[in-house]
Amino acid sequence: MTKPKEITETICKGCGIPFMRTVRAIQKYCTGQCRVKYWNKECVKSSTDWHGRNPEAVMLRSAKHRAKRSGLPFDIVKEDIVIPEVCPVLGMPLVCNAGTGSAKQDSPSLDKIVPELGYVKGNIQVISYLANVMKHDATPSQMIKFAEWVLSTYKEGE
Repeated sequence: MTKPKEITETICKGCGIPFMRTVRAIQKYCTGQCRVKYWNKECVKSSTDWHGRNPEAVMLRSAKHRAKRSGLPFDIVKEDIVIPEVCPVLGMPLVCNAGTGSAKQDSPSLDKIVPELGYVKGNIQVISYLANVMKHDATPSQMIKFAEWVLSTYKEGE
């Protein structure tokens, strides 16, 4: 024999109109449209604002997730992440592009100096996303060979 479901009135987070739901349901919106409206408008906007104001916290959270997923050591705190005005590798100004959907070439990016050591104190630096992508899978000797090739192939000022 099933227990009768208890019904309660709740205020929709999307439109603010009261609606009826079962006590055990975690429903916060009267309709799916209200849920989509809320997430597309209010929550995403406030999330983007927060990301723009807290880029170090966003980098820390993302790095912790990547470290856990990859089984890498992790012992940094938000204060260990220092975003310079200019990329120390390429000399371009760094711009926090929160809310644009993806990292841009001039976005600050958390780099592991020696990748296998993980996200630990003394092994991280903030460089441009472009510089981080360029060194992503290369070993130091491969990067030196690449730099030598660039120097021999391209003349200064090109």
